[in-house]
Parts: sequence; structure tokens; C-alpha cells
Amino acid sequence: MRRMLILVALLASGAILSAQERATFIKNDGERITGLLESRTVSRGFFNRSSSFLMNVNNQQVQVPVSDVAVIDFTGGRPSTRELNTLPNDGSQLLVMRNGSQSEGRLVTFGNDDTVRWTDDWGGTENIPMRQISRIYLNPSNARAAVDNSQYGYNNGNRNYQYDQYNQNYGGQVNGLLTPPNGLEVPADVAWTDTGINVRAGDMLSFSANGEVQFGNDQSMRSSANGNGGMRSQSYPVPSMTVGALIGRVGRSAPFAIGGSRRAIQMPANGRLFLGVNDDALTDNSGAFNVVIRGNGQVSSVQNGNGPNGRANGYYRNRGAYGAGGMLTPSNGLQVPATTPWTDTGIDVQAGDMLSFSANGEIRWGTGGGDTANADGNTASMRNSYPLRGAPVGTLIGRVGNSAPFPVGTNTGAIRMPVNGRLFLGINDDDRRDNSGAFNVVVRYAR
Repeated sequence: MRRMLILVALLASGAILSAQERATFIKNDGERITGLLESRTVSRGFFNRSSSFLMNVNNQQVQVPVSDVAVIDFTGGRPSTRELNTLPNDGSQLLVMRNGSQSEGRLVTFGNDDTVRWTDDWGGTENIPMRQISRIYLNPSNARAAVDNSQYGYNNGNRNYQYDQYNQNYGGQVNGLLTPPNGLEVPADVAWTDTGINVRAGDMLSFSANGEVQFGNDQSMRSSANGNGGMRSQSYPVPSMTVGALIGRVGRSAPFAIGGSRRAIQMPANGRLFLGVNDDALTDNSGAFNVVIRGNGQVSSVQNGNGPNGRANGYYRNRGAYGAGGMLTPSNGLQVPATTPWTDTGIDVQAGDMLSFSANGEIRWGTGGGDTANADGNTASMRNSYPLRGAPVGTLIGRVGNSAPFPVGTNTGAIRMPVNGRLFLGINDDDRRDNSGAFNVVVRYAR
């Protein structure tokens, strides 16, 4: 409902504005319109009261219906995977500042001094200079698909997978792109970043890494992709590499060194390629590498649900090839943090697939003494504003693509997948700012 309240003040008054900041509107279908924000929003007529933004595009005035806009982008470039994973699913909009801070709430109006008037979910309202804003997600439920479609295309109408176009078109060519041309972000505070690339043992890949990360609180603790020459440790994922270096891993195989070299590296095993930073303590890390990956020979693409038996495709790429009980996550499980709206499992399913879930652990959904929950949730709070209405707070829930959430809990029985698409897991809560902890979930193919 909050999306329906966008620009309420403007719709009522048709107020004149003087904003002249440059922005890009990313529409729900992926179309991008870039120009100067014009002086006002306008009503579309008595019988059609939906409003429009006005933009100056190459000295021509263009109307863009507000309901068509998924994202207002002030900075350009693809949002990070981490940012997209924080998009709310409870009807809130999301404002992302250039310093990385975020606020859930709603856009009220544009000010006459190049500011955005924003009301957060706690009721506070402030005027924020546009020059400090990175993006405003007006329609978060459509934003991921819109962003992916607008920049990289998508395969067979499936908008959940970011790099299919590059994998399918170029993966079998020498020096073929396997990531978008502007690279993949590898944050220093994330253990392993899923590249979305499946490889075979013997595939030759080259990596081009830029940027710098910080591996501690001290400003001197900085590293390029080659690492910081001053520190090595047997506890690092790759002990022979220095701290902060770019490293890789295929499936659950041993991590290997990448660094800043652009030489071709032979993949050690079959499976999904992950990238990370060589460090054993990530909580005080910051920054990210930007990595472009190319295939120097035959490289397999992301499969998108069309493999052996046409069944679910997960961590081991078995798609049910081993029959009932086939593992779709690592055997030690997948972490589902309570602070993240939806965690991408890396599992592609088809409607009718039967999956079983085994969830362990406990999360906190608030700061009170009893604000804890296992995967079946805590009946102390049950709200219609939760993603799964009426279910207890903290319940482990699932979603396929953008379909309706469904309960998972500690269920180890079979659950039928409702549609084709990527499987996401999350926590049933509408405010994650005071959450902590994670569930550990093992997913199996039931039949």
C-alpha cells in the first residue's frame, strides 16, 4: 500500500518544483530514461488520476508515469548484490544514500531546493539533498528484475539471473565475458560471493580485479587484490596468500589464489564459482573488489532449470539426478541471516518440484529477553504486515522468484514448489533492523 502513497502531496496540489538534478528512471520493464528532473509532476487527466514525473530528455519534455518506475537512480552503475538483497518486501520503499546507509519508508515529494522529502517507517520526515542519494526504490518487488533486464538482458524471460546473457553468448569463446562488462562486486565482509557461474574441472578462467579493501579498523589495514604483504596466517582460507587477497572456490573444493594477476587459472572441480577475500575475520572488513571474469575456453553457463530430468538445480548441480534425498545445498547447510529480507539459495526450481528443508539454529527478532525464535517462529507476535501474514514472527519462509511467500519452518517433509524460478529463503518479520542470528538450512530434492 505504501507504493500507492508515492508523492501524495504532489498529486493533491500539482505543486511547482525547481529540481534540476540528473537522474535515470528504471521502469518496471527495464526501460531506462535519463534526463533532468523537471519542474513538477502532473495529473494524467480527470478520468485517469495516475501521476507522472516530468523529465527533460535532450531538451524535450517527457512524462513518465510514477506507477511505471521501479527505481530512481542518481548515480548510475549496477547496484551491488548486497544492496539488492536488502530490498524490502513488505510494501516499503527504500532510499539508499551514497555513503551506503539505507532507510525504508516512502517518498513524499521533491523539494524546491533539489531535495527529497522522505518519511521513514518510524514516522520521521526529513529533506535529503539529492546529491547525497544513490537510489530510491519505488517498487522494490520489481526492482531486481528491472535492473537486470535494463543492463544485461535476461534469458528466456527469466529475470532472476543476472549473468545468463554473458554465459550463454560468450562462455564458450576464448576471452568471452562471464560477468557484466563493468564487473561483479566482491565485498570484503562477505565470506563467499556467488558469481552465478558454473564451471567444469579444467575450465580456464581469467580474472581482472580492481579496487581496494580494508581488513581491519586501522586505516593502514588496506589491500589490493594481491593482498597486503605484511600478514599471512595458517587460519586464512589460502594460507600461502597474504591477507586481503582475492581468492576463489568451486563448490566445496579447497580455496585457491587469484590475486591481481590476469593469467588464466584452471578450475579444480565441477560446480559453482565463488569469490572471496583472504581473511579469517570479516566483521571489521569494508570495501570491495570489482572483478571481471572471462572464459579462456569452454565454460558452462548458469543452467536455469533445464538440466538432467529438468528438476531442481542446486549446489551440487544434481537437479535430482541422484533421486530422492539429493542434496541441493552444501551438506553443512546454507546460512539464512535474520537481517536479510531474502537469501538467494542458488537453487533453481520448476513448478511441482518437491523439496525438503531441515533448519537449525535460533534468531533474535528484537531486543527483548524473549524476542527469539526457532525456524517455526515465535507466536508472541503475528502481524498482517509480515511477509507471510498471520504466521509467527521469525518463522523460516520461502519464495520462488516474486511469487507469494510460503511457510517452511523446521519442516523436513516435502514442500511443492509453486512456480518456476529461483528459490529464496527469509525470516518472517517486517523490521529487521534489530534482528540478529541466522538459521542453518539443508535443502534436499524429495522427488
